[in-house]
Amino acid sequence: MRTLRDLFELVVSTLPPHKELQRMRAGQEWRTVTVREFERATRATAARLAQLGVHAGDRVALFVENRPEWHWVDFACHLLAAVPVPLYATLPASQVSYIVADSGARLLLVLGRERARVAVEAVRSLPGVRVVGIDSGLHPEVPGLGDMPLPKEAPVSPPLAPSDLASLIYTSGTTGEPKGVMLTHANFVSQVESATPLFPITRADVVMSFLPLSHVYERTVDYIFLRAGAQITYVESIERVPTQLPEIRPTIMVSVPRLFERSYIKIISKVRQEGGARRRLFEWALRVGREVREAEWRGQRASAFLRGQLNFARRRIFSKVLERMGGRLRFCISGGAPLAHEV
Repeated sequence: MRTLRDLFELVVSTLPPHKELQRMRAGQEWRTVTVREFERATRATAARLAQLGVHAGDRVALFVENRPEWHWVDFACHLLAAVPVPLYATLPASQVSYIVADSGARLLLVLGRERARVAVEAVRSLPGVRVVGIDSGLHPEVPGLGDMPLPKEAPVSPPLAPSDLASLIYTSGTTGEPKGVMLTHANFVSQVESATPLFPITRADVVMSFLPLSHVYERTVDYIFLRAGAQITYVESIERVPTQLPEIRPTIMVSVPRLFERSYIKIISKVRQEGGARRRLFEWALRVGREVREAEWRGQRASAFLRGQLNFARRRIFSKVLERMGGRLRFCISGGAPLAHEV
């Protein structure tokens, strides 16, 4: 695997066609996307983008929240050797306008009615930039990508090298105007290849995607999950995670320290309020857990007595915490900032 195009081809050629790869809440129901549907949707998106005049090296701005379509557009760009420029879904029109102009994008893809309105406002001063909706009927001035007829022949994929530009990711602009960070296909592939052996991710895993895909962290771990064939369930924002956790029941969770710290504070506060024997039992369980983990980190094996105590703590105490997080969580990945040692 040398490019993100190779990653796409690997996913669609090695995973079972009927395996559910992506999932998202649609009203009261769940909308699922199988591997076969993922492949068809991505190739159809690439064909329509080519019909819109997207060629190798062209920048395509993506103004979309976390949804299955985000990855369809991303991989469609790689099939065409184009360069996706993801935007944070909450940006105001002024920043959207700046990034689109600075990146040289001539196409701005959007999802959501409010985002379509912002996009139309953002490009008024940018002649030659076209706004297209991934969904139909978003705005009177925004045509829908899906309304375009599919060409009879699939577009030819131009040559693509690991050193070619894969994406432009813009900083938040806290110290001035946002800066576009140039990342090659080799940059992304090296991350996927080096991280994959470190985590026991399988096709049976269920993960949540709620950190912004416009940031490199969530995007990279999603690539890792796609390669492993884990099912990705998209959540609109980090604020919705607590209410959807019991229903999604993820086996792996990826987040920034903020979510883990909030959970930690909530659990510790509740234990302290209860006080008495419950508090003493919980604090004992934490000590046991730390001793077992610290032994493992030293490359040692904790005593059978200590391991037995931990098993008891898991059944009687920690299982209640695990249940609040869906009951199936195997491990968490934290990144983007340092995680406090006690958490």
